[in-house]
Amino acid sequence: GEGLAPATMNIYLSAIKASVNFGIYKGYIKSEQYPFKRNTYEVDKVTLPKSGKRDDNYFTQPQMQEVWEYFKRTQNPYIGTFLFSYLCGGMNLADIIELKFDDFYFDEGGFRFSRNKTKGKNDFKTTVPSTKLTEELFRIMNIVPQKGEFVFKMFAKKKGDYFAKKRNISSYINKSLDSMMQMLTFEKKCTMTTTRHSFATIANKQGMPFNMVEAAMSHSNGGVSSHYIGGWDVSEMRPYFEKLLTA
Repeated sequence: GEGLAPATMNIYLSAIKASVNFGIYKGYIKSEQYPFKRNTYEVDKVTLPKSGKRDDNYFTQPQMQEVWEYFKRTQNPYIGTFLFSYLCGGMNLADIIELKFDDFYFDEGGFRFSRNKTKGKNDFKTTVPSTKLTEELFRIMNIVPQKGEFVFKMFAKKKGDYFAKKRNISSYINKSLDSMMQMLTFEKKCTMTTTRHSFATIANKQGMPFNMVEAAMSHSNGGVSSHYIGGWDVSEMRPYFEKLLTA
């Protein structure tokens, strides 16, 4: 790795890490052979380097509170989508577009979905709780939960094939985020990916268990910790998610 930029090293090591995770998932590699660092105590494991720009691609909790207040003032549905992603573990736009109010939402009080990015590779389902914050967001956006209906009907009504629709929606979101950043004068770049970095950073600082953060971000499937620690139900997760905007 000598002479390589941190971001380049991260790309190479991420590919290796993905291969190892898949090998563990399939049973080709033993869990105890996992070479990558999972917490600060594993000093003999490999850590993926990150560029300074990547490290800065998140909002602090006070900044997220400013985004929330901005959303309440403007009621901009695309900023609402950004916040929904953050409040639901950094859910990807591809999953938000297809998300529906199903039996799990009404019976358990949460969202359960197969991550679009990994479809066809495994059958792991991600679970995140609904909270007072998501319910308030729905109220502001005039979203009424109806079984079997898309959560964001405004996206479902967009014409065109799935990938064209995703690009179209991304364009609207990015324009709204650019306007928001000008108003809030945050000196950093903001995209939908920012929600994942922000969720992971703030949730960790708020004391959310590490493997709960993994599970909410759809990472626990390949993580070694998932082989030893049982899953979380939404009632256990909800108190931590309620604190994403307030301590």
